[in-house]
Amino acid sequence: LCNIQTFFTYCVRRNYMKEMVSCESKVKENVRSDQKKDAFTEEELNILFQCKNYEKDIFNADWEFWLPILGHYSGARLNELCQLEVRDLKKDGSVWYFDINDDHPYKYLKNNNSIRNIPLHPDLVRLRFPEYVKQQKDKSKVFIFDIKKLPDLKLSHYPSKRMSNLLEIAGIKRKSLTYHSFRHNFRRRLKEVLVDDEIIARLMGHGPKGPGEDSYKKPFEVKYLYEH
Repeated sequence: LCNIQTFFTYCVRRNYMKEMVSCESKVKENVRSDQKKDAFTEEELNILFQCKNYEKDIFNADWEFWLPILGHYSGARLNELCQLEVRDLKKDGSVWYFDINDDHPYKYLKNNNSIRNIPLHPDLVRLRFPEYVKQQKDKSKVFIFDIKKLPDLKLSHYPSKRMSNLLEIAGIKRKSLTYHSFRHNFRRRLKEVLVDDEIIARLMGHGPKGPGEDSYKKPFEVKYLYEH
């Protein structure tokens, strides 16, 4: 999943990381062009995370920095990430994970299969995201991110607009690209390294494909999802 060397250099400077992450190993792209619709290219991802906002730390709020990174590494929907509470980042043994749930009046999920656990990618641990969440908890914050809730709108309403603005600042002009494009990239990367279809579906909050099934009978352990 790692492909943004300059971005990691920036993170070391900002003290989100103590050392560089090696990005020498890349996965060969073998997906048909018609399957790449609405996904970022490798070049576009590099441009995005090397734009002046990340290079010069130009953000009005912490979530403007974190949400694109979390989308890239987790494949979660924007609204799912926006509505995370500090208690939703949990640890099972040595594995950090997001508990995606709808147990707060502000929370909205697409369907029952969206309730799931997503292991935290090691690069997010290196970026000290768990420490950031702890800082929010120490400030008695309920939600990880301070995003203003507008009447009758999801928490992701304003962040979605800010993502469009970030793409414009980065000079990425394809109109089909949105925050949701991170999900297309996430799924494609998992397919490229031959992750099982059911694991991909569970990580992304999709339902089973079997006839007559609308939800999974038994959840996978977080450690199993992390290792596979």
